[in-house]
Amino acid sequence: MNTPAAPMPWSEAARDGDSPERRLFLESHVDLVRYAALRIASRLPASVELEDLVNDGVVGLLDAAAKYDPSRGVRFRTYAEARVRGAILDALRQRDWRPRSVRRGRREMDEAVGRLAGASGRPAGEEEIASAMGLDLETYRSLL
Repeated sequence: MNTPAAPMPWSEAARDGDSPERRLFLESHVDLVRYAALRIASRLPASVELEDLVNDGVVGLLDAAAKYDPSRGVRFRTYAEARVRGAILDALRQRDWRPRSVRRGRREMDEAVGRLAGASGRPAGEEEIASAMGLDLETYRSLL
């Protein structure tokens, strides 16, 4: 079993689009992309393909290699982790038809339903859920 090589340190060659050094540099950081994709995938439905997340993360890695500024005193790996994660999340948002407000409302609703069911030991009714969320019944139903 091969263990991954240590990531190569960043150099100006990492910016050169066609250099063999850039390719080797990027390949040495693929574990960072895979790790970020796995962490994000663990919180997503099974219908989201891990390889799609990895591909989106590679876009972030390419961007990080091109825009990294070592004079800022931040390690490349630290900078790249943020760019990779951001690229994956941006791609997920682009593929999602629902706006963030709808997702947030759904998450709040799920939390309220869980709290109410845990407290009462039975499924909560619409009025109870709406009240727990601080909404009137009409607004709650529009979230549904």
